[in-house]
Amino acid sequence: MAKGRRDYTWGFQDETAAGGRYPESFVHSFILAIAAGGGDFIYSYVVPEGYRLAVNLVDLSSTSGVDCIAYVEKDLVSQISALLNDHYCFKFSDQNPLYYSAGELLRIEITNLEEYEAVFYGYIVGALEQLI
Repeated sequence: MAKGRRDYTWGFQDETAAGGRYPESFVHSFILAIAAGGGDFIYSYVVPEGYRLAVNLVDLSSTSGVDCIAYVEKDLVSQISALLNDHYCFKFSDQNPLYYSAGELLRIEITNLEEYEAVFYGYIVGALEQLI
C-alpha cells in the first residue's frame, strides 16, 4: 500500500493500542431479605477515582412469584426500572453499556410489593476501566 494515499487509508485508525484504558472484569453478586411492603438498597458501589465502570448486565431474581419493582440508579437518579416477579435481566449492549464515571454511585433498589418477607438476589457483570 502506498504511503500517504488517502484512498487507501482514509477513515481508518492507526493500528495501535487504544491508550488510556486497562479493563478489569467486574462481577459482583448480592442477596438480601426485604420485609413485606418495604424497600431497600440491595447493592451499592462508588466508582473509585481514576476509574470508569461499564455495566453490561444486571440480573435480578426473587423467591418464586414475588412481585417487586427493581431500580438501577446512577447518583440517586433511576436509570432503569422494571416490575418483576421471579426474574428479570437488564441487558445492555457491549457497544453501549451503562457507564459510571469516577465518584458516581451505582445502586440497585428493590421494593417488595408482597405481604410477606422475600429474598432477592442477583449479580452485575461489567468492566472496571482504569484511566490514565
